[in-house]
Amino acid sequence: MQRKMIQNLWRVICVLLMIQSFQTILNDNDSSFLFCNANVINLTEENFEPVTMALSSQTTGSMLIMFKLEGCVHCDRMAPQFEKLSHDKLLNQNDVAVATVDASSNKRLPMRFRIREYPTVIYLHRGRLYRYQGSRYSEDIRSFALKGYENQGKGEVIPPQASFLGQLREAAVALYDQLDDAAQGRVGTMGYVVVGMVGVLIGLMIFTVFMFCYVLYTGALKHHYDVEKRLDAKVNGGIKKVKTT
Repeated sequence: MQRKMIQNLWRVICVLLMIQSFQTILNDNDSSFLFCNANVINLTEENFEPVTMALSSQTTGSMLIMFKLEGCVHCDRMAPQFEKLSHDKLLNQNDVAVATVDASSNKRLPMRFRIREYPTVIYLHRGRLYRYQGSRYSEDIRSFALKGYENQGKGEVIPPQASFLGQLREAAVALYDQLDDAAQGRVGTMGYVVVGMVGVLIGLMIFTVFMFCYVLYTGALKHHYDVEKRLDAKVNGGIKKVKTT
C-alpha cells in the first residue's frame, strides 16, 4: 500500500514538472518563436520570405541581417554588438528589425545573397538591398541603417528565390567567389592550396574527357578500317571467282 502511494506521488510530481516546463517554454517564446536573443529574429530558409517580405514593395519596415557561421570567432565577438541594436530606440522608432542567419544550417541563403565572408551584415530597406562594409560596432551599424546606406545610391535588387537551375548557378557563383578569394590570398596560404587542388582536378577532368574522345575516335576509325577491309576482301574474292569461271 505504501509503495503504491509513493508511485502515485512520483507520477503527480512528474506531471507537475512537465506542466512547469511547458509554461516556461511558452513564456520564453512570449511573442514569437522566431526570437533567439532578446528581440533578435532567427531567420531560416523556411521563414525568410514570410518574415522579411523581402520581395514585397509593401513592407512596412526595414531589417538588418547578420550572416554568421558556426564556430566563427569573429561572429561570436560581433554577436553582443549586434544584439544591442535590437534595443536601440532610434532603430525601433524607424521600424528597423534586427535578425541573424546561421549559414551553417541555411546554406541557400548565403548563396542567394552572395555572402563571401563572415560575419556579414546586409540591410533590406524599401525593397532594396544594401551591403554594410564598416566596423563591427553597434554605433556604426546603426548609423548605416539610419543614413549611411544612402551612400550606396539605390542599392541592389533583392535576389529572388532560385529554382533548381538557379540554385546550381548560385552554387557555381559561390564556388567562383571562393576561388577568387583564395587566388587573391584573402583566405591565407590554405587558399593557394585549394586553388592548386582545383586546378589539378580540372586538369584531370580535361584529360579524362580528351582520352574518352580519343578512344571513341580511334575506335570509330578502326571499325571503319575493318569494314573497308572486309569489303575489299569480299570484292577481291568475287573477282577471283569470276576469273576462275
